[in-house]
Amino acid sequence: MLNRNQKFCPGRVTVIRTLRSFNAGFTSCNPAETKIKNQIYLSAKFAATVFTLLFLIFNLTSCTQFWFGGIQQQADELVIQFYSHDKNKPDPVPIAITDKSTIDKISAYIEKTEPEKKDCGYDGVLKYKSKGKDLLDVEFSIADTCNYVAFVLDSKVNYRKLSAEGVRYLKELNQ
Repeated sequence: MLNRNQKFCPGRVTVIRTLRSFNAGFTSCNPAETKIKNQIYLSAKFAATVFTLLFLIFNLTSCTQFWFGGIQQQADELVIQFYSHDKNKPDPVPIAITDKSTIDKISAYIEKTEPEKKDCGYDGVLKYKSKGKDLLDVEFSIADTCNYVAFVLDSKVNYRKLSAEGVRYLKELNQ
């Protein structure tokens, strides 16, 4: 008599591996067929694991910065406003950018790491907008010793480093 973990094969009895075992439990009266099915199963399981890991890595390192929370994708305009550090002079005229690739390029200058120094004041603001409505204001500092941005997201002030290329870009715009 066979118990529930056994299978009848003509000429012999083969024990069925349970699904809890390493080889996934494929059985056949032909041991070669069982081995092939188990290899296919393990290959598919490995491929699914690799795909999942690659998907997570891609999402974490994509060009869209992790802190935007969808703001960069929604933005159809980026206004760069430099501050005048002279009380007798008005702020320079704001620069409005509507080209999506330029918005993405400027956004990529903001790094994921926090700056060491965060107390230098601000030289201007990046205003992300969608259909004329403000989405997020990101203030920036491009001083020689301080290169960072600051923004409020989910009621928390966040600081991120501004890349050297981003500092050069903003300084050139402010000339």
